[in-house]
Amino acid sequence: MRCKLCGKNSKDYKKIKNDAICIFCFDSLPNVIKNHPKEYTIDNLKNIKKIIYKSHSATFSKCGSMYLCEEAIQLCDWEIKISNIKSIEINFHPRAYGSGRYVAKGDLSAIIHTVSPHLKIEEIFLEDIALSYRIAGKEIKYIYPSQLLVIFKQIQDCINNRSYNLRHVKEAMKNKTNDQKKKKETEFDKAKSLYGLEIPYTIDQLKSIRNRLIKENHPDEGGNAEKCAEINDAYELLEKFAINI
Repeated sequence: MRCKLCGKNSKDYKKIKNDAICIFCFDSLPNVIKNHPKEYTIDNLKNIKKIIYKSHSATFSKCGSMYLCEEAIQLCDWEIKISNIKSIEINFHPRAYGSGRYVAKGDLSAIIHTVSPHLKIEEIFLEDIALSYRIAGKEIKYIYPSQLLVIFKQIQDCINNRSYNLRHVKEAMKNKTNDQKKKKETEFDKAKSLYGLEIPYTIDQLKSIRNRLIKENHPDEGGNAEKCAEINDAYELLEKFAINI
């Protein structure tokens, strides 16, 4: 058959709404499209292909399978220009309880709403991570890593300001990395002080103290989310120097 999307002949094809496309065009689509192909016509897909395409731009930073380019974002093996994004947000998909109370393990995804055609695209970019959470009424609110929230906020600010260029995000991340290198020793000392530890210490000791601190400082116990984030950040740093017995 002749694919109506790319015009090439192919023996393998996938059905879409009232038609079919070749397997190569189908594989180039985001998961949100591939998961529901029969909802999209050829015209829909032609418009989608104008704003979503195979990754090709140079990248300057990554987080899991999400890459930042100067004028685009790459997720898995496809990319979209900032000018075609209306909004971007982070989402957590819990799969299991973590090691400790109010800790869950799961995957992080990016949710992108496009300008035209309007699509809601969601792709997982970071798997198997642990997040603290708090219960507010009937809602569960997850405490995301502060650096990740900063990146998503800067991308959204770029979209809102219609600058459509992530150079300032690149510079901000570079400055933050330099600051982190300068403060590395101080942060390690602060982390040891927070946990009341001195080298050497074991991973079991570290986990036990983190669970106690999270319990004592959790919002539901009269604490606050910022303190829980500080405890988790300190844990990630201290874990690198723990002895695994």
